[in-house]
Amino acid sequence: MVEELAEFTGAVRPTETVISGQIRDQAELHGILDRLQELGLDLVEVKRLSGG
Repeated sequence: MVEELAEFTGAVRPTETVISGQIRDQAELHGILDRLQELGLDLVEVKRLSGG
């Protein structure tokens, strides 16, 4: 897995891969989104989960 996503948990399903983890700030979020785009991955959904 790429370095920017190393702190995330991944789960591969038949038609998708789901990653989850904590993002500290907007800059980190944008960095992750940029990296996914560089890898040619399609982002389908982003969810913010409540709680810790």
